[in-house]
Amino acid sequence: FTQTDCTVVDTFTCATAPTAVDKFQFKSATCLTPDVTSLVISSGPKNASVPSWGFEDSELTISGTGFSTTACQNQITIGTGGHQCAVSSATATSLVCNVKGNPGSVEPLESLKNQLITVNVLNQGKAIMNLPNPDMAKFKLYPKITSTNIAEGSWAGGSILTLSGIGLLPRGGKEAVLVIFWRSWFSEELRNC
Repeated sequence: FTQTDCTVVDTFTCATAPTAVDKFQFKSATCLTPDVTSLVISSGPKNASVPSWGFEDSELTISGTGFSTTACQNQITIGTGGHQCAVSSATATSLVCNVKGNPGSVEPLESLKNQLITVNVLNQGKAIMNLPNPDMAKFKLYPKITSTNIAEGSWAGGSILTLSGIGLLPRGGKEAVLVIFWRSWFSEELRNC
């Protein structure tokens, strides 16, 4: 199997080849099936209780067995929309990729939704997700506000506030955001009325 600029060079010798020459046969063995045992955000902010939930540009480290040592032979996909997590480092037991929730070529990854992570090793097939918790085989993109357009405004409201960041548009559409500012002196004034 060949992918653009990626030729299969890894071979696996853990199983014996078929011996019959007069029939079409292929070998299949558990040792030929990639196996994922750990998924964690290794760089960038993350959720402490589920280590595979993070932000745009988070670095995801996948540990296990049966991976290709040639980075382009390992395909990591997040969700059903074709979001490829670009592999930056690959060994037989570890893959590192960078999460892009809005790469521009496909619809943005939906925020705050569990997205299934799949690992496919070219010429080996999809990996078994052998994790203690099924939610650990999923990525959840958290929204991240990186800037606002104003630093001050009336406490009575009416100011237009623009929030900029990553993962703010869940399905690529527009959503209303309710921002509440609460001051303790204001609540004291209401009590004294």
